[in-house]
Amino acid sequence: MKMMRCTAALALMVMATTLFAQTYPVPTPDQQAGIDKDNTRHFGDTPKDGGPIATDLSPAMDAAAIDKAMRKVADWQLERSQPYFDRIWTWSVLYSGFMAASDATGDTKYRDAMTAMAEKYDWQLRNRLPNADDQSVAQTYLELYLKANKNADPKKIAGARADLDSVINLKTLKADDPRIPWWWCDALFMAPPAWARMYAATGDHKYIDYLNTNWQRTYDLLWDKEEHLYARDATYIGKRANGKKIFWSRGEGWVLGGLVRTLQYLPKDDPRRPFYIDQLKVLSARVVTLQRADGLWPASLLDGEHYPLPEVSGLGAVCVWDGLGCE
Repeated sequence: MKMMRCTAALALMVMATTLFAQTYPVPTPDQQAGIDKDNTRHFGDTPKDGGPIATDLSPAMDAAAIDKAMRKVADWQLERSQPYFDRIWTWSVLYSGFMAASDATGDTKYRDAMTAMAEKYDWQLRNRLPNADDQSVAQTYLELYLKANKNADPKKIAGARADLDSVINLKTLKADDPRIPWWWCDALFMAPPAWARMYAATGDHKYIDYLNTNWQRTYDLLWDKEEHLYARDATYIGKRANGKKIFWSRGEGWVLGGLVRTLQYLPKDDPRRPFYIDQLKVLSARVVTLQRADGLWPASLLDGEHYPLPEVSGLGAVCVWDGLGCE
């Protein structure tokens, strides 16, 4: 059922992107330069004409309709993106979707594409002393390893394991950087699920200990106990727009996703497990109260008037991971 909600959210996000594409304000020159840079890196594209809306899909919430929509989206993404696969976080998030698509549909081609990607990069992370973004691709490596069961080759996760071990004793992001390892809320999606999966793959509890310690540090820094939301990072604490605190809709979605994906592999008897479950419940309950009548969320959750148009990445991140508004 969770995957059904995820697919419905993705379909809604695609529909909303097309529906509102003509009403967005024209980007400033600086904004356009950023868009152009991302396009050259194949993080997306901005065609003048996005093409017709699919007419062969059904809004029905049944297995057959959802399976068809999921395959259509996944096939489109795979065809357009596979030549440009990389290990940066923008790609590793997509890889999580491909792994889930194979699990949900039973079609191994998406998982096979992930195996080919991992082999292309020799199962290595992007950088030494990896930050949370660099660690995110390890989630896919580790899921592939875990799915191999008795045929799993420890060499395939050796690189990722060595890289996680290289930072496990660091109290800050790097020796010359005083920030905590997961200093921005997105990091809670990128890193903790990788550490939980490394525990599942190795049985070494030090990876869970690191996860629990550093999530708590991020919580202590970024969790707003009045609003029940995470600040994007410490620079947003105390910052306001139109007199209202700034909380990024997609950022809360990142945290929800990190909670869900961490709980998948966190030991059932871990004493910290109730904390993550409570976080999921509290954050979900708060976010749903901020959903607009059209099912979307504003970019700044408490200040929809500042930029009133729908922020579809917020819809995708929040709705995909929590099913909010997608029943």
